[in-house]
Amino acid sequence: MSIWFDDIPTVIIFERAARREYAGLQRQDARRPRRLSYELCVDVPGYDEERHVRIEFPAAPDAWPRVIVDGHEDSPHRYSDGSLCLFYPGDAPEQRWVLADGLAALIDTIRVHLFQEEDARCGHGWSGEQA
Repeated sequence: MSIWFDDIPTVIIFERAARREYAGLQRQDARRPRRLSYELCVDVPGYDEERHVRIEFPAAPDAWPRVIVDGHEDSPHRYSDGSLCLFYPGDAPEQRWVLADGLAALIDTIRVHLFQEEDARCGHGWSGEQA
């Protein structure tokens, strides 16, 4: 079974904009368990914070990325393992990130999520849509 990240031209296109926008982006390929991972540090917009982000793509055709971020974990928009809940799986593709959007768009979504978490921690409520 072929996985999307086994095709090098596909990976290059997927990463292209992210490599231009995020200088510290690092790719890691793992064989056991089979997955593609990225690590980078991002700033939290509007707050004087930087967070270390790990994005993991499992070797499954329709698997969603798992996003782990250091720092605060006290958010109702996280799964039990601490990973970010970035979108509702039942949403239509137009309402959520999809692979064709590319890595830069996913990182942008993560940054918005981190802003919303920090804003909510400061007592401003959750500024985005919720499921």
